[in-house]
Amino acid sequence: MRKAKKVIVFCLSTIMLYTTVTIAYAASDNANNIQNTNYSMVFEVEKDSLDIATEEYNIPKEVSKYIADVFSENKEAKVTVYSPESKISMFGSSGSWSNTRTYKGYTLKDWNVHVTNAFNMVDVKTGSLSAKFANELLIYGAGNLLDRIVPFGSAGITLAQFILGNSSTVMAKSGDKASAAPKYTSDTKFTYVKVGVDYLLGARTHKALLQDITWYYYSDSLHETISGKYIYNKTFKTPLYNSPDAKAITGTGIGGILESAIKVRIGSKDFVLE
Repeated sequence: MRKAKKVIVFCLSTIMLYTTVTIAYAASDNANNIQNTNYSMVFEVEKDSLDIATEEYNIPKEVSKYIADVFSENKEAKVTVYSPESKISMFGSSGSWSNTRTYKGYTLKDWNVHVTNAFNMVDVKTGSLSAKFANELLIYGAGNLLDRIVPFGSAGITLAQFILGNSSTVMAKSGDKASAAPKYTSDTKFTYVKVGVDYLLGARTHKALLQDITWYYYSDSLHETISGKYIYNKTFKTPLYNSPDAKAITGTGIGGILESAIKVRIGSKDFVLE
C-alpha cells in the first residue's frame, strides 16, 4: 500500500512540471453534483493547455473538440473534465484501468465536461417588446420544450409590470432596450461503447443549471431604466441524459446519438447553455 501511494505522488508531481492542467480525484469532488462513481479522475483544462491535456489524458477527439468549441466562445470559461480513465498516457498504457459498466452485453464508459460560464448582456428586443418575452422563458433541450418559467416572479409579473409596479401595460418604442445575461453551469456527457478493441461514441447528452439572469430594460417613452438579477437555480436535462445506454449501443455506427444542448429562449434570442 505504501508503494502505491508513492507512485501516485510521483505521477502528480510529474504532471505539475510539464502541464498547467490541474488534477484531482473524483471521490473528493462533490461541488459539481455529478455521480462520482462513474469517473476515475477529474482535472481542469484551460484554453492554452487543451492540446497538452488531450495527449496526456487520452481525451477522445469528440470530447476535445467540444471543449475547443466552448473556449472559442469564451476563452475564460471554467472547464472541468470527468474521465473514466485512471492512468495517464505519459506513463504508458500497460496496466491501465478504466471505469466501465455493461449493458446488454456491451461495455460502456462516460466522459463528462462540466462548464461554468455566463453571457455578457445581449439585446433580446426585436421590434416591440413581445408578450412572450414579458411572460415566460422557454427552456429547450434536444428539440423538446422542457419547461416554461416565469422570468420575474412566481406571480407571473411581466417586465412592464415590474418596471411600473402595477398592472399597467407599456408597449416598447423604437428607442426601448431590453437585454439579458444568463449565468449557468452545464454538463455534457459523452457515452462510449466498446466495439472490437476500440471505444466509439454512442451518445452525447446534456444537463444544465440555470443559476440566474441579469436583466436590463430602458423605456424610451418613460425615460426609465430598470436592471436587476433574478435567481432561478433550476436544473434541466435532455431526454437521454439519465439513461443513455439503450440509445448509445445503437449510435456507434453514425457517430453517436447527439442531443442538442439546452437553451433558454428569451424573446427571439436563444441562449445556449454549454
